[in-house]
Amino acid sequence: MMDAARIAGILTDRYGLPVRGESRRAEEGPRMRIWPVHVAKTQGFAIDVLVGWRSVEAEFLPDNFASALVAEMERASAQQRSVFAAFSAACTRDGAAVTFAVNGMPVDPAIGSSWPSGWRTVSIRVVRSPVAVDQSAVEAVEDLAITWGGRALGLSLSLLPLEHDIAGEEEGGIVRIEVNRYERSTINRAACIEIHGAICKACGFDFGAVYGGIGSGFIEVHHVEPVSGIAPDTVVDPALDLMPLCSNCHSMIHRRKPPFSMEELRAMLAAAGEAHPVT
Repeated sequence: MMDAARIAGILTDRYGLPVRGESRRAEEGPRMRIWPVHVAKTQGFAIDVLVGWRSVEAEFLPDNFASALVAEMERASAQQRSVFAAFSAACTRDGAAVTFAVNGMPVDPAIGSSWPSGWRTVSIRVVRSPVAVDQSAVEAVEDLAITWGGRALGLSLSLLPLEHDIAGEEEGGIVRIEVNRYERSTINRAACIEIHGAICKACGFDFGAVYGGIGSGFIEVHHVEPVSGIAPDTVVDPALDLMPLCSNCHSMIHRRKPPFSMEELRAMLAAAGEAHPVT
Protein backbone atom coordinates (compact mmCIF):
# COMPACT_ATOMS: atom_id res chain seq x y z
CA MET A 1 0.00 0.00 0.00
CA MET A 2 1.19 3.48 -0.83
CA ASP A 3 1.57 5.96 2.02
CA ALA A 4 -1.32 8.26 1.07
CA ALA A 5 -0.57 10.78 3.82
CA ARG A 6 3.04 11.19 2.69
CA ILE A 7 2.08 11.63 -0.96
CA ALA A 8 -0.69 14.09 -0.12
CA GLY A 9 1.74 16.07 2.04
CA ILE A 10 4.27 16.35 -0.79
CA LEU A 11 1.61 17.47 -3.29
CA THR A 12 0.16 19.94 -0.78
CA ASP A 13 3.60 21.48 -0.39
CA ARG A 14 4.18 21.50 -4.14
CA TYR A 15 0.94 23.18 -5.16
CA GLY A 16 0.02 25.18 -2.07
CA LEU A 17 -3.47 23.65 -1.98
CA PRO A 18 -4.22 21.18 0.84
CA VAL A 19 -5.09 17.74 -0.51
CA ARG A 20 -5.80 14.41 1.13
CA GLY A 21 -5.35 10.93 -0.25
CA GLU A 22 -6.59 7.38 0.08
CA SER A 23 -4.76 4.33 -1.27
CA ARG A 24 -5.88 0.79 -1.93
CA ARG A 25 -4.64 -2.34 -3.60
CA ALA A 26 -6.43 -3.23 -6.84
CA GLU A 27 -6.00 -6.17 -9.20
CA GLU A 28 -4.15 -3.93 -11.69
CA GLY A 29 -1.79 -2.58 -9.02
CA PRO A 30 -1.64 0.08 -6.28
CA ARG A 31 -4.24 2.84 -6.69
CA MET A 32 -4.59 6.19 -5.01
CA ARG A 33 -7.19 8.94 -5.07
CA ILE A 34 -6.39 12.55 -4.23
CA TRP A 35 -8.96 15.24 -3.28
CA PRO A 36 -8.65 18.95 -2.43
CA VAL A 37 -9.45 19.26 1.28
CA HIS A 38 -11.61 22.39 1.10
CA VAL A 39 -13.89 21.44 -1.79
CA ALA A 40 -17.19 19.64 -1.24
CA LYS A 41 -16.65 16.05 -2.34
CA THR A 42 -19.79 15.94 -4.51
CA GLN A 43 -19.03 19.23 -6.29
CA GLY A 44 -15.27 19.13 -6.79
CA PHE A 45 -12.90 16.63 -8.31
CA ALA A 46 -10.38 13.90 -7.58
CA ILE A 47 -7.20 12.66 -9.21
CA ASP A 48 -7.13 8.88 -9.60
CA VAL A 49 -3.67 7.29 -9.93
CA LEU A 50 -2.90 3.70 -10.92
CA VAL A 51 0.63 2.30 -10.82
CA GLY A 52 0.30 -0.79 -12.99
CA TRP A 53 2.82 -3.44 -13.94
CA ARG A 54 3.96 -1.65 -17.09
CA SER A 55 2.36 1.78 -16.93
CA VAL A 56 1.28 4.65 -14.72
CA GLU A 57 -2.08 6.33 -15.29
CA ALA A 58 -3.46 9.48 -13.68
CA GLU A 59 -6.88 10.94 -14.42
CA PHE A 60 -8.96 14.00 -13.50
CA LEU A 61 -12.39 12.88 -12.21
CA PRO A 62 -15.08 15.56 -11.75
CA ASP A 63 -17.64 14.76 -9.07
CA ASN A 64 -21.31 14.12 -9.78
CA PHE A 65 -22.37 17.72 -9.12
CA ALA A 66 -19.32 19.42 -10.62
CA SER A 67 -20.93 20.92 -13.72
CA ALA A 68 -20.47 24.43 -12.27
CA LEU A 69 -16.79 23.68 -11.78
CA VAL A 70 -16.48 22.42 -15.36
CA ALA A 71 -18.23 25.53 -16.66
CA GLU A 72 -15.72 27.70 -14.82
CA MET A 73 -12.81 25.68 -16.26
CA GLU A 74 -14.04 26.70 -19.69
CA ARG A 75 -13.50 30.32 -18.69
CA ALA A 76 -9.82 29.76 -17.87
CA SER A 77 -7.75 32.80 -18.79
CA ALA A 78 -5.01 32.89 -21.42
CA GLN A 79 -2.50 32.69 -18.56
CA GLN A 80 -4.13 29.54 -17.16
CA ARG A 81 -4.29 27.92 -20.60
CA SER A 82 -0.61 28.72 -21.10
CA VAL A 83 0.29 26.94 -17.87
CA PHE A 84 -1.90 23.98 -18.85
CA ALA A 85 0.03 23.76 -22.13
CA ALA A 86 3.33 23.95 -20.22
CA PHE A 87 2.38 21.04 -17.95
CA SER A 88 1.22 19.03 -20.97
CA ALA A 89 4.49 19.69 -22.80
CA ALA A 90 6.49 18.56 -19.76
CA CYS A 91 4.52 15.30 -19.66
CA THR A 92 5.07 14.68 -23.37
CA ARG A 93 8.78 15.46 -23.09
CA ASP A 94 9.12 12.83 -20.37
CA GLY A 95 7.40 10.10 -22.38
CA ALA A 96 3.77 10.38 -21.29
CA ALA A 97 0.66 10.82 -23.40
CA VAL A 98 -1.80 13.53 -22.37
CA THR A 99 -5.40 13.04 -23.47
CA PHE A 100 -7.55 16.15 -23.15
CA ALA A 101 -11.19 16.05 -24.25
CA VAL A 102 -14.15 18.42 -24.00
CA ASN A 103 -17.66 17.05 -24.43
CA GLY A 104 -16.06 13.77 -25.51
CA MET A 105 -14.06 15.34 -28.35
CA PRO A 106 -10.22 15.49 -28.36
CA VAL A 107 -8.72 18.95 -27.86
CA ASP A 108 -5.13 20.08 -28.43
CA PRO A 109 -3.71 21.04 -24.99
CA ALA A 110 -1.15 23.35 -26.61
CA ILE A 111 -3.57 25.64 -28.48
CA GLY A 112 -5.81 27.25 -25.87
CA SER A 113 -7.28 29.65 -28.40
CA SER A 114 -8.78 26.70 -30.33
CA TRP A 115 -10.66 25.16 -27.42
CA PRO A 116 -14.43 24.87 -27.95
CA SER A 117 -17.17 26.58 -25.99
CA GLY A 118 -20.09 25.11 -24.09
CA TRP A 119 -18.22 22.67 -21.86
CA ARG A 120 -20.44 20.00 -20.33
CA THR A 121 -17.77 17.40 -19.62
CA VAL A 122 -14.00 17.53 -19.46
CA SER A 123 -11.49 14.68 -19.40
CA ILE A 124 -7.78 14.96 -18.55
CA ARG A 125 -5.72 11.79 -18.57
CA VAL A 126 -1.96 11.21 -18.34
CA VAL A 127 -0.45 7.81 -19.23
CA ARG A 128 3.22 6.92 -19.01
CA SER A 129 3.87 3.63 -20.80
CA PRO A 130 5.88 1.55 -20.97
CA VAL A 131 7.60 2.02 -17.64
CA ALA A 132 9.35 -0.60 -15.54
CA VAL A 133 7.53 -0.93 -12.22
CA ASP A 134 8.81 -3.10 -9.39
CA GLN A 135 5.71 -3.15 -7.22
CA SER A 136 7.65 -4.63 -4.32
CA ALA A 137 9.70 -1.41 -4.13
CA VAL A 138 7.17 0.73 -2.25
CA GLU A 139 9.16 3.96 -2.33
CA ALA A 140 9.68 3.69 -6.10
CA VAL A 141 5.94 3.08 -6.61
CA GLU A 142 5.16 6.13 -4.46
CA ASP A 143 7.62 8.25 -6.43
CA LEU A 144 5.82 7.32 -9.65
CA ALA A 145 2.47 8.25 -8.07
CA ILE A 146 3.90 11.58 -6.93
CA THR A 147 5.39 12.37 -10.34
CA TRP A 148 2.46 11.48 -12.55
CA GLY A 149 -0.36 12.05 -10.09
CA GLY A 150 1.25 15.40 -9.38
CA ARG A 151 1.33 16.32 -13.04
CA ALA A 152 -2.33 15.40 -13.50
CA LEU A 153 -3.10 17.53 -10.44
CA GLY A 154 -1.08 20.40 -11.91
CA LEU A 155 -2.93 20.14 -15.23
CA SER A 156 -6.26 20.23 -13.40
CA LEU A 157 -5.37 23.07 -11.03
CA SER A 158 -4.10 25.21 -13.88
CA LEU A 159 -7.65 25.47 -15.25
CA LEU A 160 -9.56 25.63 -11.99
CA PRO A 161 -11.17 28.87 -10.78
CA LEU A 162 -9.05 29.37 -7.68
CA GLU A 163 -9.79 33.07 -7.28
CA HIS A 164 -13.51 33.14 -6.48
CA ASP A 165 -16.41 31.00 -5.31
CA ILE A 166 -18.56 28.99 -7.69
CA ALA A 167 -22.27 28.40 -7.23
CA GLY A 168 -22.82 24.70 -6.78
CA GLU A 169 -25.75 22.53 -7.81
CA GLU A 170 -26.34 20.39 -4.75
CA GLU A 171 -28.91 22.13 -2.55
CA GLY A 172 -27.70 25.53 -3.73
CA GLY A 173 -24.28 24.95 -2.19
CA ILE A 174 -21.08 26.82 -2.88
CA VAL A 175 -17.89 25.31 -4.18
CA ARG A 176 -15.21 27.20 -2.27
CA ILE A 177 -11.53 26.88 -2.99
CA GLU A 178 -9.80 28.88 -0.28
CA VAL A 179 -8.09 31.87 -1.87
CA ASN A 180 -6.04 32.56 1.26
CA ARG A 181 -4.52 29.09 1.00
CA TYR A 182 -3.53 29.34 -2.64
CA GLU A 183 -1.90 31.92 -4.90
CA ARG A 184 -2.03 31.73 -8.69
CA SER A 185 1.76 32.21 -8.74
CA THR A 186 2.12 28.84 -7.01
CA ILE A 187 0.88 26.93 -10.04
CA ASN A 188 3.25 28.91 -12.26
CA ARG A 189 6.11 28.02 -9.94
CA ALA A 190 5.16 24.34 -9.98
CA ALA A 191 4.95 24.37 -13.79
CA CYS A 192 8.41 25.95 -14.01
CA ILE A 193 9.89 23.19 -11.84
CA GLU A 194 8.11 20.47 -13.82
CA ILE A 195 9.58 21.90 -17.03
CA HIS A 196 13.11 22.73 -15.90
CA GLY A 197 13.59 20.46 -12.90
CA ALA A 198 14.55 21.43 -9.34
CA ILE A 199 18.17 22.16 -10.25
CA CYS A 200 19.70 25.63 -10.49
CA LYS A 201 19.87 26.70 -14.14
CA ALA A 202 22.91 28.84 -13.44
CA CYS A 203 25.26 26.71 -11.31
CA GLY A 204 23.61 23.26 -11.33
CA PHE A 205 23.12 23.08 -7.55
CA ASP A 206 20.69 20.34 -6.46
CA PHE A 207 19.26 20.73 -2.94
CA GLY A 208 18.10 17.11 -2.91
CA ALA A 209 21.56 15.77 -3.74
CA VAL A 210 23.17 17.83 -0.96
CA TYR A 211 20.53 17.78 1.80
CA GLY A 212 18.69 14.53 1.07
CA GLY A 213 14.96 14.20 1.46
CA ILE A 214 14.42 17.60 3.06
CA GLY A 215 15.89 19.27 -0.03
CA SER A 216 14.26 17.07 -2.64
CA GLY A 217 12.25 19.17 -5.10
CA PHE A 218 13.23 22.44 -3.41
CA ILE A 219 14.40 25.36 -5.53
CA GLU A 220 13.64 29.07 -5.84
CA VAL A 221 11.99 30.40 -8.97
CA HIS A 222 13.23 33.56 -10.67
CA HIS A 223 11.10 35.84 -12.86
CA VAL A 224 13.22 36.68 -15.89
CA GLU A 225 11.20 39.88 -16.16
CA PRO A 226 10.85 41.46 -12.67
CA VAL A 227 7.32 41.12 -11.30
CA SER A 228 7.11 44.89 -10.82
CA GLY A 229 7.58 45.37 -14.56
CA ILE A 230 4.99 42.86 -15.74
CA ALA A 231 1.73 44.35 -17.05
CA PRO A 232 -1.41 42.92 -15.40
CA ASP A 233 -2.61 41.11 -18.54
CA THR A 234 0.77 39.67 -19.53
CA VAL A 235 0.73 35.91 -20.14
CA VAL A 236 3.65 34.36 -18.26
CA ASP A 237 5.19 31.35 -19.99
CA PRO A 238 6.68 29.10 -17.27
CA ALA A 239 9.10 27.64 -19.82
CA LEU A 240 10.62 30.99 -20.86
CA ASP A 241 9.71 33.59 -18.24
CA LEU A 242 10.52 31.61 -15.08
CA MET A 243 13.80 29.91 -14.18
CA PRO A 244 14.79 27.74 -11.18
CA LEU A 245 17.73 29.17 -9.25
CA CYS A 246 19.42 28.17 -6.01
CA SER A 247 19.25 30.69 -3.16
CA ASN A 248 22.78 31.99 -3.81
CA CYS A 249 22.30 32.54 -7.53
CA HIS A 250 18.88 34.06 -6.96
CA SER A 251 20.36 36.56 -4.51
CA MET A 252 23.21 37.42 -6.85
CA ILE A 253 21.04 37.91 -9.92
CA HIS A 254 19.12 40.58 -7.96
CA ARG A 255 22.22 42.44 -6.79
CA ARG A 256 21.51 44.90 -9.59
CA LYS A 257 18.39 46.71 -10.72
CA PRO A 258 17.34 45.64 -13.25
CA PRO A 259 18.53 42.13 -12.42
CA PHE A 260 21.42 40.53 -14.26
CA SER A 261 20.47 38.26 -17.14
CA MET A 262 20.97 34.50 -16.94
CA GLU A 263 23.81 34.84 -19.46
CA GLU A 264 25.55 37.45 -17.31
CA LEU A 265 25.18 35.30 -14.20
CA ARG A 266 26.61 32.26 -16.00
CA ALA A 267 29.50 34.38 -17.27
CA MET A 268 30.31 35.37 -13.68
CA LEU A 269 30.33 31.71 -12.65
CA ALA A 270 32.52 30.78 -15.61
CA ALA A 271 34.97 33.57 -14.78
CA ALA A 272 35.15 32.26 -11.21
CA GLY A 273 35.82 28.74 -12.48
CA GLU A 274 32.48 27.34 -11.36
CA ALA A 275 30.84 24.60 -13.44
CA HIS A 276 27.40 25.40 -14.79
CA PRO A 277 24.99 23.71 -17.19
CA VAL A 278 24.89 24.68 -20.86
CA THR A 279 21.22 25.43 -21.61
